[in-house]
Amino acid sequence: MQLVKEAQHSQFHSGKSPVQNLRTTPRHNGEKLVRLYNGENKSICVEYTLSIEGESVKWKQLTSNLIGMIDKVIPTQEELFWTCRNGGLFSLDLDSDFKILSRSGPKLTGKTSLNLVKNTLFAFHDKRISYKNYDTILESYRIDYEYAEWEKQKSNCYHSFGVINVSDKLYCVGPITQVFDPVCKSMTTCKQMPGQCTSGSVVALGGKLFVVGGKEKVCLRYDPATDAWTTLSPPTTTSANYKATAWKGKIMLYDTEANEAEVYDPGFDRWTLKTGLFDEETKKYGTKALWSMTQKKKFFFFG
Repeated sequence: MQLVKEAQHSQFHSGKSPVQNLRTTPRHNGEKLVRLYNGENKSICVEYTLSIEGESVKWKQLTSNLIGMIDKVIPTQEELFWTCRNGGLFSLDLDSDFKILSRSGPKLTGKTSLNLVKNTLFAFHDKRISYKNYDTILESYRIDYEYAEWEKQKSNCYHSFGVINVSDKLYCVGPITQVFDPVCKSMTTCKQMPGQCTSGSVVALGGKLFVVGGKEKVCLRYDPATDAWTTLSPPTTTSANYKATAWKGKIMLYDTEANEAEVYDPGFDRWTLKTGLFDEETKKYGTKALWSMTQKKKFFFFG
């Protein structure tokens, strides 16, 4: 690890391109970039690629007979959840195929952020208490119980624009950032985020939290071990349509309609523009989720 850090530091400050070899290249064998979207006639569509290199990316589609309008998307570090308006709890295992786990999943209303921690789904519901202020209600739901019900908990959580799972703790990111510990069921306030970001995307990568994009075009890194923020090189082309995901040790800010992405390399603190990311025939459907998966990971969606 020390050799990798020294090599990256030397290449970054010398202005030279990184040397790709077995001692400096991270291993991401079998990692797939998976895209979820609604196709024709409300069909649920999934496709994946192993690489985004080259002028055009080759996507492979997975066959699904499922129908339903995808509503809310819930990314986690290892799995994806999303809600469908017609109800039900489903999964996609890349080793097997789509599975119906339950046709009566938990009911969700309003603006909700969902995250999974060890078979328990945590929902953060924003509730308006005045014209400019929100309160947040926290509930949990065991996905391995067929007839489970939501369990309400006291959260004392401030309004946030993103909730992300970092090392099995849930970080609510906003003007005031907080962390929820599902084991102790406690909420703790973190150090305030530098500068302003009102609509950025939140990504977990390497045990750290990143806030990227938004109207302010930011790139910020939070280290839970030191409770410290670091301001990094900002993206250049991001707009309100851009969303973020982690992919092979990097961060992608993507826009399906524009068919492009900016890719951030944390080792070199630099952004690279990637065009032709999506298939020209399917990009018109938009993207509900874009996430990194391996054969051992699963998709979940319910409504």
